[in-house]
Amino acid sequence: LYTDSGAFDEKRVVAVLKPFLGIRRGGSTIVFIQGGHDLKGEDKMLAYILMKKLLKSEGVIEEEGVSGKEVREQTELPKGTVDPTMQKLKNQGFLIGSGSNYEIPARRVEAVIERLERYRS
Repeated sequence: LYTDSGAFDEKRVVAVLKPFLGIRRGGSTIVFIQGGHDLKGEDKMLAYILMKKLLKSEGVIEEEGVSGKEVREQTELPKGTVDPTMQKLKNQGFLIGSGSNYEIPARRVEAVIERLERYRS
């Protein structure tokens, strides 16, 4: 199994995700906080997947890859939204992988950060 574990600016990722996501104390469970519910579907998905990438880079979790099922469960978006959106994001280069192992390639982290920064008021 190959992964794209190139370097990215972890401090910028933390700063951009902080208004949207948190981690349950004492674990690695990702939770959407108030601002996270305001994200559009695509951006909500990308924020969740980016948080997984961050947790992997920090050694908190072993795998950063996600499945459509996991994204549906964690974002509470419907299957009819998640599955085609994951394919769209893959076609646009925001995701790599297949089946139950999608991730954001390191080269696209900056573009995801820029998308999420648009929500700052």
